[in-house]
Amino acid sequence: MKKLGRIIKGIVLFMIIFGVIIVRMLYMDILMLQNLEIEASEHITKKYFKDTTEITLNQNILRYNLNKKEQGIEEHPYVREVIIQRKLPDTLEIKLKEREEYAIIPYNGNYLFMDRELFLLRKSDSYIVGDLPVLREVQVQSADIGNEIITDNNDQLRFSLDAYEALSISDISTDITEYYLVEDQLIVETTEHIDIVLGIDIDLPYTIVATQQVYEDLLNRNQRNVSIISKYKDYIYVEAGTFFEDRRSNEEEEKKHLEESEEEEEPTGDN
Repeated sequence: MKKLGRIIKGIVLFMIIFGVIIVRMLYMDILMLQNLEIEASEHITKKYFKDTTEITLNQNILRYNLNKKEQGIEEHPYVREVIIQRKLPDTLEIKLKEREEYAIIPYNGNYLFMDRELFLLRKSDSYIVGDLPVLREVQVQSADIGNEIITDNNDQLRFSLDAYEALSISDISTDITEYYLVEDQLIVETTEHIDIVLGIDIDLPYTIVATQQVYEDLLNRNQRNVSIISKYKDYIYVEAGTFFEDRRSNEEEEKKHLEESEEEEEPTGDN
């Protein structure tokens, strides 16, 4: 019993001494924050870090709950992960892993910039042509900044990004102008007036290689205004016409019909 009592007293004494040391450290001038090192970021300003974390200089760096500070920073849509580390005696270091803009979706007069995981990073009324792929005809249901974009078929949207990635390292990439998500397929328009129609269930690497061979053969034979149908697992074929031509024909037909309707409604001037 006496031995146990001595052990308990020793533990209590150690805890008291340890507590005194911690308290003294909280008021030591040598541990006052003098430097805040923040990794350079294209989308996140140093002001955002300071305003969000409320970290100020000349405060003891042991007083900050770094986990809570990290959680605050992670609310920014471009932040994938953040780590704040103490570098004794007087420095805090903030390291970031950022989300990167990967594709654009036109939506309600704006352009949605999303990352590879479909997270919406920002909305804008314009974009720089050629910077990122523009995915058109996407049926968006929900688009909240900082959350995953919800469409009527997110699997198709993910497939489209996979297809873009595969096409971007092919010889076709420099000819691509537009991407359209129509029903269960991705339609890729090119400057050569040759469309590529990809199905969601295909073996993507094999199909892209085979499609490139067909595409090059069509160019060599000077064939245009055709579509390469690559939406089936077992075969690829070519058919006349393109999505762009069909869409333009439909638009012209609708315009003509509208003009004819307006002419019929015009007053004759006879009373």
